[in-house]
Amino acid sequence: MPNSKSSTTPQAAGVVSLTAPAITEKQNKVLAKLKQKLELAIGISNSDSEKVSDLGKKLKSLEKESESLKRGAANFQRDDEIQLVAVLKQIARAHDAIAETESNAVSNRLLIWYPMDEAQSEVSKICQSSYAELIDKIGAALAPFHNNLDEARYAARNSPAVRTLTVELLGHGCSPGDSIERLVGQAKDVLRKLDALLNGSEIWSYQPAAAQ
Repeated sequence: MPNSKSSTTPQAAGVVSLTAPAITEKQNKVLAKLKQKLELAIGISNSDSEKVSDLGKKLKSLEKESESLKRGAANFQRDDEIQLVAVLKQIARAHDAIAETESNAVSNRLLIWYPMDEAQSEVSKICQSSYAELIDKIGAALAPFHNNLDEARYAARNSPAVRTLTVELLGHGCSPGDSIERLVGQAKDVLRKLDALLNGSEIWSYQPAAAQ
């Protein structure tokens, strides 16, 4: 079923939430098919992403440990110097394992890229109304400081909220060559947008740094 009409809801000082715009029955069917394709691609690629994520966490832990051991080795602590050699070898192995996983995931990167990009393209088309809605709202708030509403709306296009919406809602910010971890993460966000459009729920929100 088509969802309810889009709305812009202020939640707190400077915080804005957008409800997904209304969609037609035809758009509903298109989005449902795109969702199925994207869910399948995420399911296939998720294991590679999780492996890279786990290796990345292990790498950070080893690097942190090595910094402590380096300080001890610099102070002629024999045990620290011996352990440092082993930890540095493990760091090199972790880097190699991440590179190998990414290399093996080349086909999965393309597998997830295409349905994600296709789904995001449809989201972007539908959410042009959300973009216009946000400009109207910010323009109305800025109108007292400009000669007319058109000038205020023009100024609104350069506001941090509109710039953020353009990046977060109207795009996915990925390329096919990105890491499998990043691609899967962004694909899950595109999936969230599809769900919001299909369910008529919140699709985007903005909280200025000053309000956080």
